[in-house]
Amino acid sequence: MDYTNFRMSEKQVQAFAKAIFADIDSYVDTHREEYEKFLQNEKNLDTQEEQQSQ
Repeated sequence: MDYTNFRMSEKQVQAFAKAIFADIDSYVDTHREEYEKFLQNEKNLDTQEEQQSQ
């Protein structure tokens, strides 16, 4: 399926977000340590990018 022209209205986006939020929240709770490592890695990447742009 070609999604290059896929569009959602604001109302559809909100409904979709609400539908998946509980699953994401549950996943993060179950994988808290992995999630914390992910956040730290993202922070480190941001810091590296900032340092390189100076």
